[in-house]
Amino acid sequence: MRYRKAGVVIFLIGMLMLMLPFSASAEIDSPFQTEPADSYPIEMAFYDLRLQYKTEEYTGDGDISSFDVNQDNEIITNIRSSASHYYINYYQNNRAFSHCIVVNPVSQGAVVALFDQTDGHLLLYDVRKKLLYKIDENGDCIEVEKTTEKFNVSPVINSVRSKSETTVNGVQYSLNDKDVPMKTPTITMTLPNGETQTIYKQTGRNFFRRFMIFIAMIGIVAVNGLVIWKRNKKPQINK
Repeated sequence: MRYRKAGVVIFLIGMLMLMLPFSASAEIDSPFQTEPADSYPIEMAFYDLRLQYKTEEYTGDGDISSFDVNQDNEIITNIRSSASHYYINYYQNNRAFSHCIVVNPVSQGAVVALFDQTDGHLLLYDVRKKLLYKIDENGDCIEVEKTTEKFNVSPVINSVRSKSETTVNGVQYSLNDKDVPMKTPTITMTLPNGETQTIYKQTGRNFFRRFMIFIAMIGIVAVNGLVIWKRNKKPQINK
């Protein structure tokens, strides 16, 4: 009788465990070559990145560093402010703003933002610390990995930052006029029916800085042109 009761208890425990929800794997799927960061306490991510979760869309000064789209057609824009803070605006597949993750890493390194290729979670790569963090929808870090020592991260970083267009589930997403000094960068989506909608339009507060860069570029070209012209006009001495 005693063994029968023990068997019933074990059976009930087993059934209860089967009924409990299991969390999805937090392993990171990204273009980076990574390995577990076992010596890094995951709780430190909150302090090292100085993460902030905000319900307001960031529309202040800054440059669009990059954007990305996951398989659910959710969009992130990574905006670096003049104070070297990173604001990751998160949009739903209908362009509706969801939330903003603010990152101000203690390391003062650059931050690369992209989506996990399997589960669509936000990934943040601290270039200086060489750590890759997975962030959930509440702004909490759920996994940390490090890039392998011999892996060259530069091609991945350049690929993320240079991406100007991508198509997901038939919808085309574009980052327009990112490096054009006198124009306003925008992120747009073009639906299969050809309709184009704006997701994010960069603020005009950086107009003066972009204008000065434009003037400086013109000045450099003008000086180089003047030097070449004087060199060509210099009389040749016949021997």
